[in-house]
This record gives sequence, C-alpha cells and structure tokens, in this order.
Amino acid sequence: MATLLKRSYTKVDPKTGERIRKKTRKWYGQFVDADGVTKRVPLCTGKAAAQSMLAELVRQTERKHAGILDATVENAKRPLREHLDDFRRSLAAENNTVKHVTQTCNRVERLLGGCKFTGISDLSPSRVVNWLAEQREHDEFGVKTSNYYLAAVKEFCNWMVSDGRITHSPLSQLSGLNADSDVRRERRALTPDEFTKLIAPRLKPAR
Repeated sequence: MATLLKRSYTKVDPKTGERIRKKTRKWYGQFVDADGVTKRVPLCTGKAAAQSMLAELVRQTERKHAGILDATVENAKRPLREHLDDFRRSLAAENNTVKHVTQTCNRVERLLGGCKFTGISDLSPSRVVNWLAEQREHDEFGVKTSNYYLAAVKEFCNWMVSDGRITHSPLSQLSGLNADSDVRRERRALTPDEFTKLIAPRLKPAR
C-alpha cells in the first residue's frame, strides 16, 4: 500500500534553545517496490502533484512486477530532437501537406530550444507559458501566433502519448489565449486636423 507523508525533523530554536519538532515542506511517498522492499522517496511540495507522482511510481512498480517492459523508460533516455524527427516522419506519413509538417515541426523545435528542453523530463508547463509570454512581451509573437506554437507543441506531446513514448502529456492542461483581446492598433476615423495634416504635403499652393 502506498502512503503520502511528510518527514519530521528536530530544530533548535536559537533564542530559547528549545528543540522543536517540525515537518518538511516536501511530501514523501512510501511504497513497496517490485522486490518487496519498502521505499520512501522524496516527491515535491504540492500535495496534488505529489499524489500523481506517487501513483506513477506505483504503476511502474506494478508493471515491473508483472514483467512488462516499460518502453517509456527507454524513450525517456532519448533526446527530444530524436522524438521530434520521428514526429516529423509520422506527420508526413499521414499525408499532411509539406507546409503543415514543416511549420508545425519548426514551431516545436523553436519552442523546445527557447525553453531549453533537451529531454522528456525537462518538459514543463510553466516554462512553456513563460517563454510564450516573453515572445509576446517583446513583440516577437501576437496572441494568435503564440497559440499556434502552443498547439504545435501540444500536438507533439499528444503524439508521444499515442505512440507509447510517455504515459501522459505534461502540457495537457495548457490552453490558448483569447486572440480577440490582442488589439494592437485600434482602427478609427481620422479627425479633421489629422486629415488636413495627412493631405497637406500633397497640396500645391495656388499661383
């Protein structure tokens, strides 16, 4: 049976010298591995995320115990650029246009490089969100283009799930922004003064 817990430790109060019992901020997972040995491993500070990580450890243990080779372990050792090359070939094999294949993979490649993702374990929703925000802040992307990049990398992650390379997409919870809110230049009619200044250089003085 798997258990989620926090470890206790003793800390001495520098003012009073009193020994105080505290609990760690990080959650730990305790479970029995495939060899029947009880293990306690550090997870993370968020309880929900820690529960998810512990559940995955239990699933891996069950697969190992049943003698099933977990392909995701081997795929995790491969660099993302190799997975992206396979993704490119898969898109092309599905009769997608050359433009779609090239554009999608170029977007994924640029995002992976910008976020400094080299392996599957590097994939982080927060880093993707932050990188896209930086591109918009520096006027590299508009909201619509930002959404295209997000859609491309999510398609890549979903393909890895369907191909058995990862168990779930780490970016599944991310969604695009409202492109209608990206009003950079508001269109309006010119005022009389603005119109006069616009046509003034074209007017020639009467002789």
